[in-house]
Amino acid sequence: MTSRNNRNIVTAARGDTPRGRSSSGSTPRTTRQSAGQQQRSSSERRRPQSRPGTTRQQGRPQTAERPKTVEDSNEDAAFIEQLQAWAQETSRKQLTDLEEEFGRLQSQPRPEPSEEFARNPTLNRYRDVICVENNRVALTNGRYIHANWIDSQGDRRYICTQGPLPQTVGDFWEMVLQEKVEAVVMLCDTVELNRPKCHQYWPKDNTPESAITSRDGNIRVRFVDTEALDDNHLIRTRLQVTSDNPKRQANVRHFHWRRWPDRGVPMNHLAALRLLFYIGKYKPIVVHCSAGIGRTGTIVMIYLAQNTLRSGQRLDFYELVADLRRQRAGSVQTLDQYLYIYSVFLRYAKNKADAGRFKVDTEAIDKLIQAISKRIYKQTKR
Repeated sequence: MTSRNNRNIVTAARGDTPRGRSSSGSTPRTTRQSAGQQQRSSSERRRPQSRPGTTRQQGRPQTAERPKTVEDSNEDAAFIEQLQAWAQETSRKQLTDLEEEFGRLQSQPRPEPSEEFARNPTLNRYRDVICVENNRVALTNGRYIHANWIDSQGDRRYICTQGPLPQTVGDFWEMVLQEKVEAVVMLCDTVELNRPKCHQYWPKDNTPESAITSRDGNIRVRFVDTEALDDNHLIRTRLQVTSDNPKRQANVRHFHWRRWPDRGVPMNHLAALRLLFYIGKYKPIVVHCSAGIGRTGTIVMIYLAQNTLRSGQRLDFYELVADLRRQRAGSVQTLDQYLYIYSVFLRYAKNKADAGRFKVDTEAIDKLIQAISKRIYKQTKR
């Protein structure tokens, strides 16, 4: 499919979603497919695998990028101490307390949009999703992109942005090259409920190259290989991004979490933690969904909460979301997403308590988890 405008030209053929088998068990099986895989002979396809769940590509062993378990999070004494303190405090709350917290967040005035946001309406996916100025990603070529840096404990690891439009694909990859982005996390599908949510801005399997012409140089995005993770819910694709003017090159990992409903929450509470483990070694990371605030804000908020615990500081979801919204307006868009974040950490804390890491009222935690699940999944099914 080809889409053209006066600023960006995107040439991309459609490819099928990577197909792979998955196995039961705590360690996800993975499958890989490279750009030249279809040209292999049948004898090559019967080559012994280097390890279960991983295939060799063109004679080279490929190592799957997978977390060991959700417990491998560099926890130290301060992390555990603060997690216990948060769990003890939260175990005394009711569902109505969490709903009231979110209501107070919603009543806060939102920050002012940047002048560039108002000046470039055709480059914004949604008119009511603003881009704040103080931490906006500024492209050196003078172009505007709806993207914001997120600061956590003085660390700039994440960029939150909207799903690229046909006319902003070139700007998106320009940002990736300029900021030396190592990984891109996509939390939406290109089409959801028959509505376009994000342009096909990267080459999928069987699409060896997508050529993008931007204002200040020719940017090419080349497919290297792909891998199915977590029972095909997460697709990791390796991409090579190059620019002729100026000469630049980047190897980027693209992680596509499929089937996360818009304005909703995933069914699996550990999947968000596993995603953060997969991408933990990369920096900086671009995260987007469609608007770049709901699903995007949820994942980034979980990272911010983890980072707060690692720093030995008191965990307060209300204050963290309020601070995140000052950097990326509207982040954590719905009550269900706010409750989902609570549920992730409640289950995480309960696992620690069950393992004997600390003592907490697990009965009260279980009761709150059940109340949250009843609320958010009842809403999801509507």
